[in-house]
Amino acid sequence: MFRTAAVTSVEAARVLWTLLRVEIGRRRRGTRAVVDEMRARGQARPAPTDAQAAARRRLIEWVDARTPGGANCYRRALLTIALDPRAARGPLRFGLRRGGKAKSGHVWIPGSGDPRPGTYDVEFDV
Repeated sequence: MFRTAAVTSVEAARVLWTLLRVEIGRRRRGTRAVVDEMRARGQARPAPTDAQAAARRRLIEWVDARTPGGANCYRRALLTIALDPRAARGPLRFGLRRGGKAKSGHVWIPGSGDPRPGTYDVEFDV
């Protein structure tokens, strides 16, 4: 039990530290530059167990929902890429709907809660 709490505390600190880098990157840099930086970080990380990956995903969702401005799919995806070597090696998918209004797009890591097929007018990978 104690060991689990210690790992969770370390992981929470890692997520919060990475959140700072993600926020600076996504607000001040282009997509390619910030994705490449987060991929480099993620590829240097050890592969998590399935349980560790699930706990990290819940932690990322919790932190993301409480970040100023509210939940953001791009932020969650960048955090995941920066902290998980499997996500860092794969594509980052963008889906967009015609019209370009608020909430007309989504960003996700394929295989982790993909939207229904046909939800977006265009999808592309970075």
